[in-house]
Amino acid sequence: MEDKTRITELTQKYRGQDISHEELEELNAFLDAKPGRRQAFEERINDDNILESAAIFMEAEKARAANWSALGWDTVLASPQAPVRKISRRWVWVAAASVLLLLAGAGLFLERSKTTPPPVAKTPVQPVNDRLPGGNRAVLTLDNGQHIVLDSVGTGFLARQVNSRVEKTADGQVKYAAVGATATIRFNTLTTPAGGQYQVVLSDGTKVWLNNASSLRFPSAFAGAQRDVELTGEAYFEVARDASHPFVVHKENMAIRVLGTHFNVRAYNDESIQSTTLLEGLVEITDGAHKAVLNPGDRAALKSRGPVKVEHGVDVDEVISWKNGYFHFEGDDLPEVMIQLARWYDVSVEYRGNFKPQKFKGKIERNLPLSMVLQGLESPDVHFTIENKKIVVSP
Repeated sequence: MEDKTRITELTQKYRGQDISHEELEELNAFLDAKPGRRQAFEERINDDNILESAAIFMEAEKARAANWSALGWDTVLASPQAPVRKISRRWVWVAAASVLLLLAGAGLFLERSKTTPPPVAKTPVQPVNDRLPGGNRAVLTLDNGQHIVLDSVGTGFLARQVNSRVEKTADGQVKYAAVGATATIRFNTLTTPAGGQYQVVLSDGTKVWLNNASSLRFPSAFAGAQRDVELTGEAYFEVARDASHPFVVHKENMAIRVLGTHFNVRAYNDESIQSTTLLEGLVEITDGAHKAVLNPGDRAALKSRGPVKVEHGVDVDEVISWKNGYFHFEGDDLPEVMIQLARWYDVSVEYRGNFKPQKFKGKIERNLPLSMVLQGLESPDVHFTIENKKIVVSP
C-alpha cells in the first residue's frame, strides 16, 4: 500500500479515533513495511501538517534524525540501556529491569501524553472481554441499617436522622449537615466496592475522598471532645480546622490525630503496611507504644509489628494520584501495578510462567478501558490477556 491519498485517509481516521480494525491492520502493515516509518509516524502524529502530505513517511529517516536531534535525545535513543515505550494519547510508559533505565526525559513525555493519540497497536484490543474503568459507586449505610445505593439514586434529599440531614449534591457527593444538638452519636458507613470511589462531606465540613474497596465509618453529626472516624482501605482527607475538637482516624492499632490538615491514609486489610502521607498541616500518629509527628511531605509506614517508620520528601502527587484521576507509578514492580488495576477494574490476576524483574514509571488516566492500560504495559518480557474478570499475565 503506497497510495498517499489512502495513507492520509487512514491517518485522519486514526487521529480522530474512528478507524476500524481492518483499517488499523492496513495502517500497521504500511508502517512496518520499511524501517523508520512507524517511528516517524509516532513522532509527527501531533503535527497538523502530517495530514497535508503522506510524503513524510517516504523520508522517515531524515525526519526522524532532525526531530530527535532537535530535542537532544539522540544519545538516549542510541543507548541500549534506555528503552522507551511508545507514547500514547493519554499515557506513556518506561519499563525496564532496573531503576537506571527509568530515563529519557520522562517529564517531557508525561507532558506530551495529554495530546498524543494512542499508538497503532500491533496486538488487537479485546472488545468482548474488555473491562470498563471504575467510577462513582458506593453504598451508604445509615444508623438504622438502611442501605442507600448512591449510584442508583438521584440528587437531593436522601435521609433525615436525629441529628443530621443527608443529601446527594449535583456533583455526586454525599453531604451531611448537622441539625440541632444532641449528645447521642449515630454512626453511618460509606462503602465502595472494587471499581468504586466516592466523596463525602462530613457534618463538620471535612471532605473525604474514598478510594476503591474501602469503607469509612463516621458519626452523622459529631459530638464530644474529638471527631472520630474509622477507615479501612484508602482515603484522602481535607479536615476542617477546629482546635477544640481534634480529628482522629482509627485503623485497628493505628490512630492519626489532626486539628486541620490534608493527608492520605492507605490501610487495606490485605496489605501488610499501613501508610499515612501528609500534604499540609501537622499529623500525630500513634500505635499504642510508638508515636511519630509528620510534617508536609512525610510518610509514616506502620507494619503489624514494629515501630512507625517515617520517610521524608516523598512524591505526594504520586500518593494522591488516584484522587486526581490517575494511576501514577514511580518504579513500581509488576505485582504492585497489578494490585491497583485489580481493585479499580474489579478483576483478579493470574500469573503464568516466570518473569524478569520489571519496573514501571508513568501516569495513566483511570477512566480508560482495561485493554488500553494493558497495551501500555506490554513489553517483550510481559504480555496480558483478559479472560472475563481476570487478567492473565504471561512472559
